[in-house]
Amino acid sequence: MSLRVSIRKRLFIGITAAVCISLVGQPAQGIQMSTRIVVAGAAETGGFTSGQRVTIQQKAALFPNTLSKNSNLTKLKVSYYGTKGETLRLSSVKGELALIKSDSRGDLWLPTWYVSKEAALVKEISPLSLQLRSSGSIYLTPGSTVKWPISQTGTSLIAVAKWKDWYGVMISPAKWKEDYRIYRPAMMWVRGSDVTAKKAMPDGLLDGNSEITTDVVRNLTEFLFKKGTPSSYVRDAR
Repeated sequence: MSLRVSIRKRLFIGITAAVCISLVGQPAQGIQMSTRIVVAGAAETGGFTSGQRVTIQQKAALFPNTLSKNSNLTKLKVSYYGTKGETLRLSSVKGELALIKSDSRGDLWLPTWYVSKEAALVKEISPLSLQLRSSGSIYLTPGSTVKWPISQTGTSLIAVAKWKDWYGVMISPAKWKEDYRIYRPAMMWVRGSDVTAKKAMPDGLLDGNSEITTDVVRNLTEFLFKKGTPSSYVRDAR
């Protein structure tokens, strides 16, 4: 009888210990989840990390090489865009850009600003012709430390987006096609305070009598016409 009681006690003690251990483990899991949330929150303010999964908030150019102030804006060789809502994994982070590895597109660099909450506030606008101060700069993203003198592009640019007091402007590639590869315009940013004049683009951009250059029209079709664009919008552009 005493032996049975002893066995029962041992079983009770063992079960109780197992339950206690599992309960002790619960707060630890809660801490791990909390840590992941904090990391995600930090990423939205710029603290991005390798291996992190992110969602693109606005259409963004994907660059074959990392960018610096020494990059030539007309030779960025953009062939691909990241689309709004697209989820990507960051392979590594270098300054304001993150490396994206893809079997279909190869290694590409994405400005991390485009996966931030701020980028979600970008508004597409009807094309505006901007005149800029010759002393102004072209920025990779609003407030970026990566910037170039306006002399690289000229003082007349077309804006297709707006964020606070910043305008998203199209930068044409020097060559649209090379070695069987098509290159597309990239969107960079200028300060509103550097804009000296702005004018709405005329109707009939695609008409045969349009005075708009072929390069500008090509830029606009790349940025403004996308999958799901209603035919009425295309007709208005014509």
